[in-house]
Amino acid sequence: KTVYVITTSKLYFYNDNEKKWIRVADSTLDYYNRYYKTIANNGNKVLIGSDTNSLIKKNIFLSSDFGQTWKAIDDTLSGIMGQNINCFAFKGNLIFAGTSRGIFISSDSGENWVAKNKNGFTQEVKSIYVSDTVMFFGTPIGIVNSFDNCETFNLITNRIGGYITSLQSHKNILYA
Repeated sequence: KTVYVITTSKLYFYNDNEKKWIRVADSTLDYYNRYYKTIANNGNKVLIGSDTNSLIKKNIFLSSDFGQTWKAIDDTLSGIMGQNINCFAFKGNLIFAGTSRGIFISSDSGENWVAKNKNGFTQEVKSIYVSDTVMFFGTPIGIVNSFDNCETFNLITNRIGGYITSLQSHKNILYA
């Protein structure tokens, strides 16, 4: 199993055979050299999300070979390129991105994204937790859930005292 770590501008993976962290040197990642905010993987797919930049609107980086090579996603139609990417989550073949303006979903491995801001849900999403039947989102206004892959959203808690930056569950209890 590969363990990935990002710093604000570098990607590392742990080499178990050599018992050390190795920096991933990739021309795409080195060229954009962004402020990386999140990383997620599912099988051979690895995604890095970063802040946005008015000059270079590349904020999602995708690898389909366990992080060996990378490409910058260029989906300007959905509006995701103008957002800070705070978190990712996988559910089946769907990828969810929590951004500075709500949730975006990709059904094609991160190549294209669709904004899921129906009913005016454009809150910044800092964290996502996925269970079999429900998804939870950490926002500045509290915890929001969706039972239908982000077709509808429900506020289930009011502000708890700041941004909800992490969500986890243990024995059917959600921790924020």
